[in-house]
Amino acid sequence: LYGLKTSSKRFHEVLNDVLREMGFFPCVAEPDIWMRAMNADGTVMSTEDLKKEQPAYTYEGVNRPIFDGYYEYVASYVDDLTIGSRDPDSILDYLQ
Repeated sequence: LYGLKTSSKRFHEVLNDVLREMGFFPCVAEPDIWMRAMNADGTVMSTEDLKKEQPAYTYEGVNRPIFDGYYEYVASYVDDLTIGSRDPDSILDYLQ
């Protein structure tokens, strides 16, 4: 990140690619917060499966599903990450 003017932009691009590869998607309201839906057994829920869930409520015209799993979060700011997960070490291991 240090030295070139475009280093932080390039790091952000690579991080985005890796997080998408892991099944994360950016939050609509804040694109530096990434989330992914997890099944109750700890496996990643595919986007297609999440779309199949019955919408539980509508907020600002967008249907939001409620499912038996949970969400994991990664928030990024420059080169710092905050991870909200039941198993953050697995995310860190993948990122390394």
